[in-house]
Amino acid sequence: MIPPEPDTEEAFQDALIEEALGAYRDLVPPEILAVMREEMRLALSEHPVAQRVARRAAPRHVPERSGDAAAPHAAPVPSQSPGTRSGGRKR
Repeated sequence: MIPPEPDTEEAFQDALIEEALGAYRDLVPPEILAVMREEMRLALSEHPVAQRVARRAAPRHVPERSGDAAAPHAAPVPSQSPGTRSGGRKR
């Protein structure tokens, strides 16, 4: 099972890999599992689609209350001056 909030992106990827390998533990020798593990690590570190999938699957920061700091990878929220709607039009 994937831990709910791993400490690092690498820990999360390791958890994904170990979960995927779980189905094969009783079927293939440890040497083959090691090769499979390295191939998966390589794919997650170098293949652009695998990188995007892993990033999207990774746990995200959930603020405890409004105004808490956003996660470091979150897009900045555009500033809005009082009396305007999104798009900058006056009410």
